Amino acid sequence: MTLLRIIGNFLVMAGYPVLLYLHPALGAGIKTVGHVFLLTYFVKYKAWDMLFSLLFVTALDLGFLIKNLQRDERESNIA
Repeated sequence: MTLLRIIGNFLVMAGYPVLLYLHPALGAGIKTVGHVFLLTYFVKYKAWDMLFSLLFVTALDLGFLIKNLQRDERESNIA
């Protein structure tokens, strides 16, 4: 479980620069995978406050990811 927490934190931290400077959809995807790893840790240790705040941020990232993937698909169909 600790390994998942470490990997999750690494993915969340690595996802932010990717989201900001390289590719928004890829960065949001990396962060979302990291959040899923962290969610399992918070459920096991019953850290409900952290769990709900992370669920909120994960929902925002998923919405951002879906929006960007749809935009990328539309742009590829135009070209």
